[in-house]
Amino acid sequence: MKNKIKNLLIEALEKNFAKEAIKLVEVQQATAKHIKADYFSNIAMKLSKLLDEDPMEIAKDILKDIKENELCAYDIARPGYINFIIK
Repeated sequence: MKNKIKNLLIEALEKNFAKEAIKLVEVQQATAKHIKADYFSNIAMKLSKLLDEDPMEIAKDILKDIKENELCAYDIARPGYINFIIK
């Protein structure tokens, strides 16, 4: 599952970001109870340091390019995490 989510992020990043961004993609399983997701990525925060842009805006841009799918739902949490909820 983790790899499938990572591939969704990579496909989205390939559309609007440099190839260097793909190397930064990490997906973690959420274990803390306060995280309302099964998996999450901090790729938007990593890119915000490189691009000097707001991580919330970067996360929104990434999610625009993730296709609707039967695998999971997703949302954004401050300061720029992309959360994935398995359906």
